Amino acid sequence: MPSETAVEAKAIKITIIANALMAGWGILFAVIARAEAILLDGIFSGISFCIGFLSLWVSSLVSRPGNDRYPFGYAVYEPLLNLCKGVMSFSVIVLALLSAGYALLTGGREVSAGLAVIYALVATAGCFLLAWRIRILADQSGSSIVATDAKTWMVDGAISAAVAVAFIAAFVLQQLGFHSLSNYVDPLAVVILALMMIKVPLGVVAGAWKQVVAQSADVEVIDEVEQVCQLVMPEHGQLEWRARVLETGRQFYVHIGVLLADGDSVSVAEQDQLREQVHAQLSAKTDHLQLELFFTHDKRWLEF
Repeated sequence: MPSETAVEAKAIKITIIANALMAGWGILFAVIARAEAILLDGIFSGISFCIGFLSLWVSSLVSRPGNDRYPFGYAVYEPLLNLCKGVMSFSVIVLALLSAGYALLTGGREVSAGLAVIYALVATAGCFLLAWRIRILADQSGSSIVATDAKTWMVDGAISAAVAVAFIAAFVLQQLGFHSLSNYVDPLAVVILALMMIKVPLGVVAGAWKQVVAQSADVEVIDEVEQVCQLVMPEHGQLEWRARVLETGRQFYVHIGVLLADGDSVSVAEQDQLREQVHAQLSAKTDHLQLELFFTHDKRWLEF
């Protein structure tokens, strides 16, 4: 069975090749059909193609163990990459929105709607197929990089589907003789698509930024750690504890402080037994866990 790293690399390579094909397909049809909505789609694929090579490098980097320079490993590069992806996608959307707004104010743009429809239908099918395949590989690898790619393909598919609907409408208007109205379809489609898409890169940026600046993990993850502690701790007496959880890329850092009552003592063997129990429970939920569990008689050491 392929390792998670191998599955991740496979998914990224599929994305790189597919983005190269989609970018070429989109830009070619954008020039022929004179459609900025298609150009926006092609540029997105081009950006994803370029970032794909960086994704391969980061994928190999985060699988390395820690060292003297990076004692906690390279996991932070994963959300940092996703942050860059989100910022670049957001920037392209904003520029496309401004361009479309200008076109709407200056009489629209004439397009070859028939060619645009052909492009959009093929692109829609391709993007949704890739989103399905990459989502499977993301689940197998546990990679946030691949999961972000799967979301991107789903967004691309939705964009292409909306472009198809818009240009079918433009084609109908042209056939009915409403050429002046059909000129507004392309910029209007760009505006609608941009507003539909903008939530995705903003969500990616927000999630990645949270991990880069080391905010607490999601409530659901913290609750799982609390549940494990509530299950294991009572077996070792009435222990008070406090847990902190960070999520960086696919890596989870769990820091647990245990307060012992005055006069109580816990042998090293008992400490290791408790660590092993907590680690076993949490490892069942993730393969990428770094656990620190310490004991103290002084409550102030729990105030971290």
